[in-house]
Amino acid sequence: MAETPDTLKGVFGLGTPTLPRLPLSESGKCLSALRDCIPATASSAFWPAAMAQIHEQVGEALDVPIPSILGGAWSTYGPFLKYCDAKEYPSDVVSTVPLADHTIISSIKPYVEVYVGNERIGQLDFEIKLLITLEGGVLSIQNARFMSLRLASGKIEGMLSCEGVVVLDRTSKDYQFPGLILFGSGIPIVP
Repeated sequence: MAETPDTLKGVFGLGTPTLPRLPLSESGKCLSALRDCIPATASSAFWPAAMAQIHEQVGEALDVPIPSILGGAWSTYGPFLKYCDAKEYPSDVVSTVPLADHTIISSIKPYVEVYVGNERIGQLDFEIKLLITLEGGVLSIQNARFMSLRLASGKIEGMLSCEGVVVLDRTSKDYQFPGLILFGSGIPIVP
């Protein structure tokens, strides 16, 4: 059983504290076009420094906690809105809610702008696609907030693309969730 990722970095095997080199060279056309926009007056050290910064920015974009993705997917789901009724569900009451087996599909589209001095020379568009499959879950809800998830099993599959070219694909490997996921001070249900 694989270790559970705490963030999307873990899903993509890009652990902390350093982000390994992404295979961005495979998205060659977009990088070549961006590199061609560098003014001739720029230092020869500019492109390696820009690539290091791009890697750092992608790492920051992937530093998203998995529980926040789960809570975000459920927070506006109609059947959970009833738990916002403080008369029916007082703040000191913990509700235990069984979940049907389900899949959460999520897409995040970060981008990195590249500047030489104050001049913007271009942008790299990324997309992170996630497929989160949950089976046998039980949510704890208190004070209109998701507090924890007890899970029989679940997995995450993910793909990272740059300018439409897949640079990391974790669809062939399952990432197992632990039996209990805590949501800290809770993720609010949004009425």
